[in-house]
Amino acid sequence: MSKINNKLSGELRSRANGLLKKSKPKEGYPVTREELQRLVHELEVHQIELELQNEELQQVRLELDAHLSQYTELYDFAPVGYFTLERDGTIIKANLTGSHLLGIDRSRLVNSPFSIFIAVEYRLIFNTFLEKVFMSGAKDNCEVAILKTGMEPFYVHIQAMAVENRHQYRIAVVDINERKQMENNLRFISFHDGLTNLYNRTYLEAEMDRLNTVRQLPISIIMADLNCLKLVNDTYGHSTGDDMLKCIADILRKSCREEDIISRWAGDEFVILLPQTTENEVNTMCERINNKCCKAYIKDVPISIALGVATKNNADKPLPEILKEAEDDMYKHKSAESRNTRNAVLNAMLKTLAAKSFETEEHTVHMLAVAHKIGEKINLSEHDFSKLNLLVNLHDIGKINIPEEILTKNETLTADEWEIIKKHPETGFRITQATEEFAHVANNILCHHERWDGSGYPQGLNKKEIPLLARIIAIADAYEVMSNGRAYRKPISQKEIINEFKRCSGTQFDPDLIEVFLEILRN
Repeated sequence: MSKINNKLSGELRSRANGLLKKSKPKEGYPVTREELQRLVHELEVHQIELELQNEELQQVRLELDAHLSQYTELYDFAPVGYFTLERDGTIIKANLTGSHLLGIDRSRLVNSPFSIFIAVEYRLIFNTFLEKVFMSGAKDNCEVAILKTGMEPFYVHIQAMAVENRHQYRIAVVDINERKQMENNLRFISFHDGLTNLYNRTYLEAEMDRLNTVRQLPISIIMADLNCLKLVNDTYGHSTGDDMLKCIADILRKSCREEDIISRWAGDEFVILLPQTTENEVNTMCERINNKCCKAYIKDVPISIALGVATKNNADKPLPEILKEAEDDMYKHKSAESRNTRNAVLNAMLKTLAAKSFETEEHTVHMLAVAHKIGEKINLSEHDFSKLNLLVNLHDIGKINIPEEILTKNETLTADEWEIIKKHPETGFRITQATEEFAHVANNILCHHERWDGSGYPQGLNKKEIPLLARIIAIADAYEVMSNGRAYRKPISQKEIINEFKRCSGTQFDPDLIEVFLEILRN
């Protein structure tokens, strides 16, 4: 800096001396050496001042450039898309975030109408919004869907204000797609059943209010009830019951029209609201549902549903009354069909059990023969004989959900496998307890593996705490296994069977019944 100053000072000095020599001194203006030196000194001072000012200006310029760069970075990389639009909506400026939001390079955005990036169904909303901002001169907000090349439309929040004497707009665009999806999910959850994805009761009741108009007449309602859900839950577990519910929901969807409103009304009940549907049309729909159910199975259990219908033809009649009529009609059908339905389900279970175990029809026939002979000897009543027949058929129904590899295993069961086997009386109890026709033998099923000495399962009952019929079928079951054998055990002779029963009398079996049965065998 000092070299520069010296050079400039020298140049200024030379120029000053030259000017002084050329000009004639004015009269009365003394030009002395001292004055010239003072003049040169002042010029040098001014020169230094100018240099310092120049340095300050350069520093200010650098600071301004840094601030501009910082502002540009903040503007371009803000989490919000910023746009400046002409009065007609043409883009004249955009930040990088805005160009990324729209999926187009910033240079190509300029002079493009912003509205071309708005989803078609939202363009009128957006244009009306901009006009409102222009007319009011105030900030305002709206939410629209944006189109982006190669992607699904996504939602944005837009805040806009008019600037430059309302000749331009500045808008801030924020991606709210994730929030919108969460809102939509919450809305879906609030109006849909979580298991079947059908509408829920809340939504159906709202739609009943909305559609209850003369224009929608006739309005029909189907009330549907899934049969034997509790029986399936108790037999196979609730996950299988859930599969049944999802299966029937799918059948209802495929049987109805797009405009029909299908809802899960309660646990195993469904309601279908059918606007502009006559009684004949709704009956045809019920036939379609029943036909599809006949072809559907879960775990070899047939899908069965009770249906009730009602139709509103009169505008003055409240729709809840129509729903009640459909419900009454459904219960009438359910009552008439319930016995056949439950029998069909139990027969399907017994067939499944026979297919994967030794509980064959032949095994049942042999057991019945033995049990009947004992019953005749001890003078069982006709009522008890009826129970005995049912008990023999259902005593091992609880094995239905035991894996086949355990039921047919030839080797000795492991401790864990044996624990699984020992659960079947309780499962059988739950299955039969859940059905009115079979509940009266449920306790006998629960107790048919109890032992006279109290070492049986599942309750450890002893002697006459064990129901009589359970004691009888314990003997009949053991005899059938010993005489006919199993894959894991060869049949034994009559003499060996008699000796085995004598050995177990008073421990495993009722000694009085063993005495009766041995007499039967001897004869």
